[in-house]
Amino acid sequence: MTTPLDSEEAYEINELAIEPGRRRVLCRGRLVDLTATEYSVLTFLTGQPDKAWTRQEILDGVHQGCFAITERAIDVQIVGIRRKLGDAGRCIETVRGVGYRFRSSAPGGDLQEGGPDAQPE
Repeated sequence: MTTPLDSEEAYEINELAIEPGRRRVLCRGRLVDLTATEYSVLTFLTGQPDKAWTRQEILDGVHQGCFAITERAIDVQIVGIRRKLGDAGRCIETVRGVGYRFRSSAPGGDLQEGGPDAQPE
């Protein structure tokens, strides 16, 4: 099975347009300035939406054991990604006792700015 993570083709998920060939992410048509690690974490999560990943699985998938990094470093990356995505960052869901998942559908419905669902869950 080919996932967006395996392809260089652009794909869209929720409010995001991800262009792996250009290593770029657009949120509602606006370029999101992500670090290389944030980009790797985001594309890892969006590669299999709705799957809950442990911090260690994310680390292994992103860094492939090349670096001595603690699992909590993923938390820092997630905070940065959520902040940069604004309301759309709510699609990165904390799975208590496990880690994180990227939701394939917007939590609480539409994520339009200022809409009734703009408040965090």
